[in-house]
Amino acid sequence: MKTPPMPGWEPTTSREPVHIPTADGKGIAETIWVEVPAWKNQDGEIFLDAEALTKLDDVKARHLGLLTPAEIKA
Repeated sequence: MKTPPMPGWEPTTSREPVHIPTADGKGIAETIWVEVPAWKNQDGEIFLDAEALTKLDDVKARHLGLLTPAEIKA
């Protein structure tokens, strides 16, 4: 299990929206909901870490037909 970013935070998951833009970039063509790892503090607030943000970026890249940063690096 990962070490919490702050003492007392607990691992959880969060369902987050990924907005896929229209071809002209002026609107949202589709919204996809993705379950990502997250942290919950003592007040019940949910925080996303770098792993969650990377997953959200990867989902958006795949739906746009783009390479993910990890694929570009490889």
